[in-house]
Amino acid sequence: MSRPRSARCWGSRALVLSLALLGIGVSSARAADEAWPTPLYVGIVTASEGQVPAALPAKTANELAALLVSTGTWRVRGPAEVAERVGGSGTDLVERCAFDGGCWNTVGWRLGVDVIVVMELAAPGDGSMPVARASAWGGGQALGEPVVLLLPRGGGAPLEWLERTLLASGSLEVRVAPEALLELDGRPWQPQSERTPLSPGRHEVRVSYGEEIQVQVVPIFPGQGSLAEMLPPPEVEGGGGVHRRWGLVAAPALAAGGLVALAVQRDRPGDAVR
Repeated sequence: MSRPRSARCWGSRALVLSLALLGIGVSSARAADEAWPTPLYVGIVTASEGQVPAALPAKTANELAALLVSTGTWRVRGPAEVAERVGGSGTDLVERCAFDGGCWNTVGWRLGVDVIVVMELAAPGDGSMPVARASAWGGGQALGEPVVLLLPRGGGAPLEWLERTLLASGSLEVRVAPEALLELDGRPWQPQSERTPLSPGRHEVRVSYGEEIQVQVVPIFPGQGSLAEMLPPPEVEGGGGVHRRWGLVAAPALAAGGLVALAVQRDRPGDAVR
């Protein structure tokens, strides 16, 4: 026996509404989960010497980029984009910067990336496997020690070095007053130790002192420690009583924050590697 048409219509509408609400809920949860941390940007530099097959640098860079992007922790600028933005080949950059962290920091600033990965490729010419001297630079310093690695004969990414150097956790130390209420990446947070292990990326730290709220976005580099100092502003006398020196810094901070936001939003690349 069939149901009346009005009942069928109501049931269909209820089903559509339930699915729509479910979709909204799932999308909202996913958006909240994905908001923080945000990925870091890495630039890949390849240099060659000796009898390196022509396809070897590109294959090594492409595999390295694909693996980094697949983690969700990194966004990549490939060797072609590096050369286009900085000028000169990867070999030129290696000769210019070598093991100078400050030099690589300048290259990273010009590229708009947080970390530079350098792969110096060499082939002995006697048919043996190619080698790569791999190094990574972030925050003006080396991320781990440069190492010499054997590569697959046809090229490829050094997986163990990649995991050890670029996928390792970093840590965060936050200095606050005892009365502070903290949030990390949008969730209430009570640090259990002086340093909290965190995945590489940009993490949002929010500290509340009553009605006063401070927010910092802190980059966490693999294997490195970061510090966020978020103490309450000092109390000063004046204006008929004790007040905090908040208004004195609010306008400049907001102006600076706007500039930073504009800078961060500028010309972010997609996941494609060129």
